[in-house]
Amino acid sequence: MAAIVAALSACRHPSPTPVAPVAQPPAVTVDAAVEAAVAPRPPTACEASWAATRRVYAAVAPRAREPGDTDEDRSDFNPDTDEESPFRACAEAPGGTWSIELATLTRPEAAGHRVEGQWALVFTGRDGARIHVRPAMTDGSAEPNFIDSIGERGRGPHALIAYDYDGDGVAEAVTVATGREHEGPSEARAQVWTVRDGAIVPYAPAAAIDAEDAADVDGDGRPDLLTHLGYEAPATAPGSGFEYVLVGPLFVAHATPQGGFALDDAVALAEADRRCSPAPASVIVPVEEGRFGVDDSLTAGAIVCARLRGAPAGPMLATIRRACDRSRPGPGGERETACGATEQLLEMVRRAPPVRLPPHRPTSSPSSSLGASPACPSASGDGVANVGTAGIG
Repeated sequence: MAAIVAALSACRHPSPTPVAPVAQPPAVTVDAAVEAAVAPRPPTACEASWAATRRVYAAVAPRAREPGDTDEDRSDFNPDTDEESPFRACAEAPGGTWSIELATLTRPEAAGHRVEGQWALVFTGRDGARIHVRPAMTDGSAEPNFIDSIGERGRGPHALIAYDYDGDGVAEAVTVATGREHEGPSEARAQVWTVRDGAIVPYAPAAAIDAEDAADVDGDGRPDLLTHLGYEAPATAPGSGFEYVLVGPLFVAHATPQGGFALDDAVALAEADRRCSPAPASVIVPVEEGRFGVDDSLTAGAIVCARLRGAPAGPMLATIRRACDRSRPGPGGERETACGATEQLLEMVRRAPPVRLPPHRPTSSPSSSLGASPACPSASGDGVANVGTAGIG
């Protein structure tokens, strides 16, 4: 054993060879533009509003299905599947972005189609700050401004337009909201909004205009407001008893280069003249030939246009009373009167015309232009052109 140990001790071991250090790989640099391109980006203002709408909608329990549901029964409000949903409306404009957003939503009955809540107009500034307002169909109303229900009531946003009326570098917004009642009246309201002191407020030059729609009527690039000039009156249809709103023609509040709206400038008056032309032969417009009665809607249009053209109220009131006082026995033995909205027609006569149009030569052909009521008669010697009662049966 000692010999083996001695032999091993006598062995000579080579010195270890030094190992060269491993070079470090060069540092990898990423171009800032590439880094920005692959990094997650924040949502746009439009995407943020749409995401908020989807969150509110998703939080409401879906409608409970019932045995025997038809295809219509299975349908329900769903902004996700509605490609034309007004909640997709968004307008990137000077100074920021305007969008429509679903703010609240509830389902009053688990198995019912009706959902209701509040929609909001949202403005997102360039700094990302968001402010909102909830437009009402009637000022001061506490009712939900959004209702969706198959075959029943409906109410909500319809359109959104952005335009910088006052030229301050921040666009105003025009919202159009509509509503309907089952077997009842429809409603519409157009409002113009602006941003002042960190809040969305009504745009002062348009605040007093009772408008129901907006459109660029004369092609100058500025959205104009469409209004009945206050010639609107709730009425009840004879026979059915359904409520509706009797209205005059739809006129134009022309958006001016100065940021206001004019009812009596050259464009507005030319449009009013066109919508009141040609004039019918009589301010009393009968229903179709062979039937008894007065067409209240067409007569309302004729009354409004005649008053705008200067026809005095007195003779017209007498003519309408004479025409509407006519009656005949109805199918059930009751008396059937010629007019279903006598008081509303008389009230339109009494209303002071907000603008004046030039006299117009009457014609026997009524007109319906751009959804307007028919044309009106011009003033003759007694101020009322051919306001007879012929043709009402």
